[in-house]
Amino acid sequence: IHGGGWTLGDLDSEDGVCRLMCSQARVVVISPDYRLAPEYPYPICFSDSWETLLWTIKNSEDLGIDASQVIIAGSSAGGNLVSAVVHQARVENVMLAGQILRIPSTCHIDLLPSEGLSSMVENADAPLLSRRSMEIFWSNYNPPKDKLLHHTVSPLLASTFKGLPPTYVQVAGLDPLRDEGLRYAKRLLEAGVPMKLDVYPGVPHAFGYFPELDAAKANARDLIQGLQWIKSLK
Repeated sequence: IHGGGWTLGDLDSEDGVCRLMCSQARVVVISPDYRLAPEYPYPICFSDSWETLLWTIKNSEDLGIDASQVIIAGSSAGGNLVSAVVHQARVENVMLAGQILRIPSTCHIDLLPSEGLSSMVENADAPLLSRRSMEIFWSNYNPPKDKLLHHTVSPLLASTFKGLPPTYVQVAGLDPLRDEGLRYAKRLLEAGVPMKLDVYPGVPHAFGYFPELDAAKANARDLIQGLQWIKSLK
């Protein structure tokens, strides 16, 4: 599921990543072209992502895939949608093999717990993504106030993480979203969920879009290894 603050991006945004996973991990990749805010505010991005999962499972035989081995992956706001879908799947007893969260947003910016605030302050003016950018993106997505605590908006604040599938998390050191990603990983561990975490110090949000960076090369290699790790747990 592509990123872009629920506002930007399309199927081309993660085309390189999709092709990488197909070629190196030998998996079938389905990438949803979900409708974007502000024209389509919450819950449309989530609903489109959720319906994509249900469609994939329903059509698994035609797609030539094992419905019990579905892994959901996403970057940035796409990571938010992935974790929201995974929590919803737990509620509705839809079994998933794993989730991959790359530089994810996991909590509404107005509800970040104290453990998740420091990077939003430290990296408020970081390149590629700033605190102000996140405020604009959340404003565009525009979930109602009575839904901010819901797992479809702020999966970090879900009442329980027990029963979630194995999870691979990637976090960037200079990202305003760094600490909410780390806190999400911590909650997974506390709930006994198999979890693998890679942190990339000294690079900002979306550094993977600069493939000549050493960190971006490592990030791509680690993505395939993280995917293979989840597959090995079946």
